[in-house]
Amino acid sequence: MLHVKDHLSAMLQQQSNVAYGCSIVDYLDLVSSSDSHSCDLTKNAQNRIADQDAFDESWREKICEWLYDVIDHLRYDREIVAITLNYVDRYLSSYSKDSQRSINARLLQLLAVSALHIVLKINYSRVNHVPILLEFSRNLFSSKDIIAMERSILKSLDWKLSPPTSVALLNLYSLFLAKWRQCI
Repeated sequence: MLHVKDHLSAMLQQQSNVAYGCSIVDYLDLVSSSDSHSCDLTKNAQNRIADQDAFDESWREKICEWLYDVIDHLRYDREIVAITLNYVDRYLSSYSKDSQRSINARLLQLLAVSALHIVLKINYSRVNHVPILLEFSRNLFSSKDIIAMERSILKSLDWKLSPPTSVALLNLYSLFLAKWRQCI
């Protein structure tokens, strides 16, 4: 029981760690929905390359839906999406602290694909997911684009790639309660 308690305590401490949060800048506060365009990552890929407008809040929702579609198709654990979005949010928070740099459609799409690539490499390392991700993104990017963004993400996140997720915390807490009940 002590091991589970220590693990739970470490997760809670990690949850409060600034490195795993987006406390630097809330990038969604910086976007203006009035002059933005929303789009779907899997439709009209060629038209989006030219679209360099800033995005609005609906983009994050669309990226989230696309991530769930990909993960469900691959029949992987849906917690992958939570980790991927953590990377996306933390990267964009750091990226946005320089107000001269705008977030556009192409950046967000490439970021989502690359962040998912990192998470899949960590959790499902026996499969090369780059060709799969290129297909799911309708070849909007090259493998070199994904790898270059991967490096940028890793640098920006300072290699802190194990954020505590709600599912992991609940699983550990359930284990803690089960062990605690055995001790009573």
